[in-house]
Amino acid sequence: MSETHERRESVRFAGNVNPGDTETETFEVSEDCTVEEVKVRFYQGPRLSLHVVPFVEDGTDRGRRVELVNFRGKEYVDGDNDLWVFDASEGVEDGEVVGVEVENTDGSNGYDYAVDMTLDYAGGTERAAVGIVERVAGWF
Repeated sequence: MSETHERRESVRFAGNVNPGDTETETFEVSEDCTVEEVKVRFYQGPRLSLHVVPFVEDGTDRGRRVELVNFRGKEYVDGDNDLWVFDASEGVEDGEVVGVEVENTDGSNGYDYAVDMTLDYAGGTERAAVGIVERVAGWF
């Protein structure tokens, strides 16, 4: 693990989406990690007009895009004065990006949003190795 990161890092995406617009924000990770948690905050006002999709992309022509929330009945997270917390366990490789796409379906008003992602740099392959070592150590 690189000495440039603590074990965990929080990445925040926050902004205001103009009426009828879509905004996409991304953050390129500098080493392998795992997205552990995604928090989506809606401030009072949008009345389900903001549609938020947190994702991981590889940033290549292969076009791998993994949505970080398992949607049922909708293809996005929405709300009004809500805080949604989602557990995740999605591996992200060095050079890939985590991000959020936010669509405002209200044609008259702009709205604020905030999405926080927790990245664990001891995740991925290191997590699996640590789990095996701890399990074997427990036998002795």
